[in-house]
Amino acid sequence: MGKPVRVIDLARDLIRLSGLEPDVDIKIQHTGVRPGEKMCEELLTAEDGTVASRHEKIFVARCSTPPADGIFTRDLENLFNAAELRNPTAIRQMLQTLVPTYSPHNGWSKDDSPAKSEQPRQATPTLTELRRSG
Repeated sequence: MGKPVRVIDLARDLIRLSGLEPDVDIKIQHTGVRPGEKMCEELLTAEDGTVASRHEKIFVARCSTPPADGIFTRDLENLFNAAELRNPTAIRQMLQTLVPTYSPHNGWSKDDSPAKSEQPRQATPTLTELRRSG
């Protein structure tokens, strides 16, 4: 598994690869972390696990077992339904179900729903409805 890559290091490397000097030719400005933004990116998570290949720096991810038939489709449809209803709490819950390593941003409020005066858009078809029509 690779080491985490810091965004600042990546920016400095890209500036140098362009033939320039960081903080001399191009100033790097820290603007803070926005909701959902990361300061480092994991190449593989610990849950993925890795298997060595015949190449020194190449590893193969061992992904977890896929869910049983129908469970993923059901959970994905529940996510779509939560999105249609503009229910941020249910959306986050379904994302946590579908992506076990997902963690909602701590800065979000409990009620990120649209204003009461805002009319919901026309609902998009669910997976079941799409299957029936296709």
